[in-house]
Amino acid sequence: MSAIFPKSRILLKGRRISNKFNVFKEKYKDCQQCPLHKTRNRIVLCRGTLPCDILFIGEGPGGNEDSLGFPFMGRAGEFLQGILNSVFHPHPDLKKNINTTYAITNIVCCRPPENRNPEIEEIEACRQRLIDFIQLAKPKWIIQVGKVAKENFPPNLPKLGGTLHIRHPSWAMRQRAGDRAAYIRTTQNSLRKIISTIEGSK
Repeated sequence: MSAIFPKSRILLKGRRISNKFNVFKEKYKDCQQCPLHKTRNRIVLCRGTLPCDILFIGEGPGGNEDSLGFPFMGRAGEFLQGILNSVFHPHPDLKKNINTTYAITNIVCCRPPENRNPEIEEIEACRQRLIDFIQLAKPKWIIQVGKVAKENFPPNLPKLGGTLHIRHPSWAMRQRAGDRAAYIRTTQNSLRKIISTIEGSK
């Protein structure tokens, strides 16, 4: 599933969140808390709208993300973005506005060498950054994208509407066409239910 990425990589809604995001970005722009800083090109903090209703948390940046500075910008990101576009931006003929917003970040914000999974020491070193971002984004729901995101989700977070785990889109891309289509449908249906709940509360 191919997709067009949003033109605005980061959309800040209001002066207050802009100021907070600038403080957050300044705090972590030169982070050297783990060895990943030695091999990275860019720190990959986030993309999307802040604050957000739904926050997607992936595993770690890949090559495209390391070059561009934003998460999920490679082939897996394009696959995921296709799903997001289908549920957050429905076809114009449906004449339905979706006011629910989303943002995307990762468990670690620097690319692990050769796209390996981040190690526990790297995850722990990046945990406070993730917690700070969640507090900044103030999501109602969090979507854990992939096994690493699910297993290393920070405990004791402020009350959320809920969490959902989905397989990483790179997994779906390796499957047969039928299984890939089933992944798309299941993820779309799950997200539409969450969006409907959020829209009903606004």
